[in-house]
Amino acid sequence: MRRTKIAIFGSAGVVASVCIRGLAERNADIVAGFELREIGKDLGLTAGIGRLGVAASEEKDAEAILKERRPDLVLDCTLNTVPEIFPHAKMCLENGINYMPVGVFCYDPFKTDPELAKQLDEIGKRTGATYLGSGSAEVWQSLPMVLSALGNKVSRVTLDFNALLNDFGAECLEGCAFGLPRDQWDTLPQDVFPSPFYSVLRMMAEKFGLTVENYRQENDYAAAPQDIDVERLNVHIPKDTLCDYISRDILTTKDGVELWAQSHYKFGVPGETNSFTVTVEGEPNFRMEIENFHGDSSTSIIMVNRIPDVIRAPGGIRFVSDLPVITYKSADAFRMED
Repeated sequence: MRRTKIAIFGSAGVVASVCIRGLAERNADIVAGFELREIGKDLGLTAGIGRLGVAASEEKDAEAILKERRPDLVLDCTLNTVPEIFPHAKMCLENGINYMPVGVFCYDPFKTDPELAKQLDEIGKRTGATYLGSGSAEVWQSLPMVLSALGNKVSRVTLDFNALLNDFGAECLEGCAFGLPRDQWDTLPQDVFPSPFYSVLRMMAEKFGLTVENYRQENDYAAAPQDIDVERLNVHIPKDTLCDYISRDILTTKDGVELWAQSHYKFGVPGETNSFTVTVEGEPNFRMEIENFHGDSSTSIIMVNRIPDVIRAPGGIRFVSDLPVITYKSADAFRMED
């Protein structure tokens, strides 16, 4: 038996650092990391766990290093869309290396970028390498499906993700109208952006045995319940002005069941936390909330725990619905046959 071998794109980032710590905890063998910065720095020092003996390499050298060190899987913690990660994905799959991107818009490439997805799927099936978009979207899908089994009848399932901006950098203020009075909200642009929740809701409907009738996405806004001050960002949001952008996805079915997903990008009041809530309406009604939902660390560790399943999956593009329900994986799961 040997340790699972992992390489990482974007190895100096926050998500990658959490992944490195999780992999080290599971005694996986981190064989390479690729970066545009901090070249030559030990990956363990970047992640805050001490030296691992593996330094970050330049991305331009990635293919040669991957061919030499033959990792079982590559984690890509760099970019968010399929066109952006396509060169990395193609390189890995062509070399028979399993590949997992973290980007939320990489979850269902057949929906977002069908031509690129077709190429990757064909390559993976030919070489036996698997592509899986993973991350927090796994919980967005899996937890509501499990909870729905408690209902005798289900009329609506709502996923609600609260992402507080208080601890983010000043970039979260760019192009946003936080603090805008209510009577000016109708001047805000109504652009609707592609949502990662579409794939989550569609796969939930498939698992429930429902027939999709309609899907729509809309934006909404909410006001501050009190004055909010974020001193670090020099932000003051008066009570009853805009403090919450809401991206809402609604999928209706011919069976009368609705699936909703709402993401709140907001400044929170003291005591409020990032959270993920699932509400099931029907017979009976029930609700589950995960407070202090740590998006960055949860996304990272979900990817780490999914690695053994991806390595064992058939080649080509796979979805989380194709694999076992996500669970914690111990170090034993990261032992590979020689």
